[in-house]
Amino acid sequence: MTASRRIVCFINIGHAIDHMFVMIFPAAVLGMQADFVRRYRELIALSLGGSSPLSQDRCPPNGS
Repeated sequence: MTASRRIVCFINIGHAIDHMFVMIFPAAVLGMQADFVRRYRELIALSLGGSSPLSQDRCPPNGS
């Protein structure tokens, strides 16, 4: 396996794991509502702190 092919493989695995957590968090929040005595929208807003820097890191400079 060449180095570039290995990099693409790791990127794909990382992307799949990222999507897995993006789908799991909203489902987990449904169960946490009763424990934290908070509404869904209050708890789901907590994910903004983690996803915003992550997505900004992925954007190329100058939109190119």
